[in-house]
Amino acid sequence: MKLLIAHLAFLVLAACAGNAANPADANRNRLATVAASYGTVQTAAEAYINRAPCTRTPRVVLCSDPNTVRTIQAADRTAFTAIDRANSAIKTNPSDPSLTSLITGAADAVSQFKAVTPPKEGS
Repeated sequence: MKLLIAHLAFLVLAACAGNAANPADANRNRLATVAASYGTVQTAAEAYINRAPCTRTPRVVLCSDPNTVRTIQAADRTAFTAIDRANSAIKTNPSDPSLTSLITGAADAVSQFKAVTPPKEGS
């Protein structure tokens, strides 16, 4: 998990270093925005997953449903894979016109991840 956060931070820093005037930098910046959104959802997902299971006796007020945890984990893997695929494509050819669809796919996967992740308690 810490490695993932470090990887995402690198993506954001690398993207911010460029000028969005050319397609390569624009693609990097768009992917960095998606990766930052992923990191925000990841924080809420971890908070939910780290709660005591709802199947525990006695039942606690804040708990995590095992089915919801599995759904969150599957959405997380999909989002991470989509971001990683787009990042690899950007490293290979940052001006490739097909990157738009990869980045859009990554953004959609992050949106699905967010949709299945309950909000972090207190936010």
